[in-house]
Amino acid sequence: MENYSSFLENRVEDELPFSTFHTTRETVNIAITSLGHGKSDPDGADNCLERVRDSDLFEVHYCSPEVYASVVEDFLTFDDREISIQEVVLARIAETEDVQHIATWDSDFTRYTDRVTLYPRNFWES
Repeated sequence: MENYSSFLENRVEDELPFSTFHTTRETVNIAITSLGHGKSDPDGADNCLERVRDSDLFEVHYCSPEVYASVVEDFLTFDDREISIQEVVLARIAETEDVQHIATWDSDFTRYTDRVTLYPRNFWES
């Protein structure tokens, strides 16, 4: 969680090229569930939910049934399955919202580097 917290702090200080964090309800739900699962960090789960809800930095998207159907078709074309379907949803949002940069801590989005810049760069290779 420290990587995400410092990332948000750097964004607030305008050290990164993000003006809005686009996410989905599903991604927020996954984060909150992961933090609060087994009561491991209920305060962290609450903090995450409140921060997303109260911050002007976040835009939470809903994936319509039509968009999801096309995401499924895209996902099924990936033989390696090194990307989750949720990440394909996020990539689709990036396309439709003309997002230029994706914040990620793994290499799943490298298949989209012809369309977006990934931050922090090559974190997964260190």
